[in-house]
Amino acid sequence: MKTEVIPRQRIFYLRRIGSYGQANQELMMTFKERLKIENLFDKETVIYGIAWSEPNTPKENCIYDVCVTVSAEQKNLKGVKEGEIENGKYANFKVEHTSEAVQEFWTAFMQPDFQKQHSMIIDFKRPILERYAVKHIEAGYCEFCVPIK
Repeated sequence: MKTEVIPRQRIFYLRRIGSYGQANQELMMTFKERLKIENLFDKETVIYGIAWSEPNTPKENCIYDVCVTVSAEQKNLKGVKEGEIENGKYANFKVEHTSEAVQEFWTAFMQPDFQKQHSMIIDFKRPILERYAVKHIEAGYCEFCVPIK
């Protein structure tokens, strides 16, 4: 784990509401295809997955966004929402880009001693960011950015 400050970033995103899992992966694939069509997907692309819901949220009400960072000059895309990722300090966890490793991270995160184990205080007012930078995915890993105080 290392810490970093993520700056405020303009994003385009797609949202789905429902149980987390396979449907989120399908949304990610659909979004990537759209980015390729719009020429917004290359080696420098950074995609975020943002799970907005708390653990006790009913599965049918869970909110998940798939986002891409874009420049201030980028024109809006039809059918895609625009927003921002808030700046702030994050604990960055590098994880193998496999379903098993991602699940292991989330299982560890849900443990009551996670904060103590990593000597940090999580800022639960901001969401955890799953970061999928193309250059990192090609190297076999992704990142989880946990907001900290």
